[in-house]
Amino acid sequence: MKFEHRYLKFLDSYINRVSEKVGHSLYSNKLVKVSRDLIPISEILIPVLAVISVYFNITVVPILSLGVLIFIHLLPLTYAYSKSVEYNEAVNKVAIYIALSAYIMSLTGKDLISALRMMAEKGDNISKTELNVIESKIHLFGKSLTDAVRERVKLLKGTYLSELYSVYLTTKELGLSMSSRLDMLIRDLISDMGVKSERRVFFLVDLSEAILTVFVLFPVMALSFSFLTSINSQFNVVDNYDFLMLIPLIIAPGLYFVVSQNSVAPDVKPHISFLEKVLIFSFFPLSFLIVLFRLDPSLIIILFGLLIAVPIYVKHYLVAEKVFNLQPALLSSLGDQMRLGYNVWESWRRAIAQLEEVERTINRVLTPEGIKEMPFINDIWRLTQIAYEGSYYTVFDEMSRVADRIVNVYKTFQNRVRPLLAVALSAPAILIFTTHVLMGISNNIDLYKVSFFIDLNLLVLTILFSKAYKGMPFYFPLFLAVGLESLLLSTVWL
Repeated sequence: MKFEHRYLKFLDSYINRVSEKVGHSLYSNKLVKVSRDLIPISEILIPVLAVISVYFNITVVPILSLGVLIFIHLLPLTYAYSKSVEYNEAVNKVAIYIALSAYIMSLTGKDLISALRMMAEKGDNISKTELNVIESKIHLFGKSLTDAVRERVKLLKGTYLSELYSVYLTTKELGLSMSSRLDMLIRDLISDMGVKSERRVFFLVDLSEAILTVFVLFPVMALSFSFLTSINSQFNVVDNYDFLMLIPLIIAPGLYFVVSQNSVAPDVKPHISFLEKVLIFSFFPLSFLIVLFRLDPSLIIILFGLLIAVPIYVKHYLVAEKVFNLQPALLSSLGDQMRLGYNVWESWRRAIAQLEEVERTINRVLTPEGIKEMPFINDIWRLTQIAYEGSYYTVFDEMSRVADRIVNVYKTFQNRVRPLLAVALSAPAILIFTTHVLMGISNNIDLYKVSFFIDLNLLVLTILFSKAYKGMPFYFPLFLAVGLESLLLSTVWL
């Protein structure tokens, strides 16, 4: 019980700290609140249930009980950690624009609060959160602006916004020029953005290799171990290969989260139409029918590719990728138009008209749906508004160079991960051939169950690899290639 109290004390402390950081209570999530409340109960009931199950020789229940116990303990902690990381990422993306606003405001003698308020009025949620938290500390707790900002520096340690707040505190305490220090910070942030993107390439390549290991090599070893040990009648491990094949699926959400946090691909938030929603929802009953009538599970991968991946990738991602690659030219053209004296909207219209000669689909960025789908375009739109209000047009040259660097990083990553893509395409052959060979050793298996778990692993592998390779889990050529290969080889070998 001592450990339990210590863990709950640590958990409450950590969740409260993250709640203060993100500006709202994480316990507002009912699942997190219920999991936290179940911790002391589960530590008593689940071990008792496990002991009773062992007594009656029910071996599966203790394993499931341990899994449930770990899940209940780690869910609130994992949720809080993911929210903390997510907020840090969001803060880092918007910090450059808050710094630009603060620079412009400093030229007119206004403070940091004015910059946050200006960004909040433009619809930036991070600025709105930061403004609300700082103002609540001032008005509700009677703290000074300096003390409130100092607390945010501690909570946001390691982020770009923490650096901005530190610059504000230093200039206030030492009486230095705010505008000159902010100008230096903006240049440092712009440079660091490009460097961080380059570092992510190496990590993502290693992560892609790890994904292949988990979803190709581990299932091969699991199947081999289960089949080979089944030769000896005193072992019944062959009945447990399904549990072993579930292990990659259990860790898949964690891998997806890590890939998402380190992606160098364009960030796309597709605006799903009604027809696309119908296709997505139809996938689930059709997949259920495939399993119910014991049709080849490879059809589920093909179905996912045709009903979900094809429409979303073709209609949304292809356009966003083309626009993403044109970011340097767009930024450079916007800077030129604004120097000629055009306002924000006219500068955008003229810049898009110029680039339409290169890529016709770029006119989509002038539509509300296009801006919502492509957050990086929303960032450029925000930059244009801030630069226009402060007549700070040199920032376009700097940001154009950074955008060119980021685009080149994305292309470099695709070139480096392409050999691994070939390995991902060979995954069905490796898994199905392994099963084919092992079938000659032991016939004591449910072939359909093995096929189902293989194709389930292949589907998740394809989703993860698509996310790493293209930034979206809907790279339809990979789905169709893996699905058709699996279907063909299953017909021949199984």
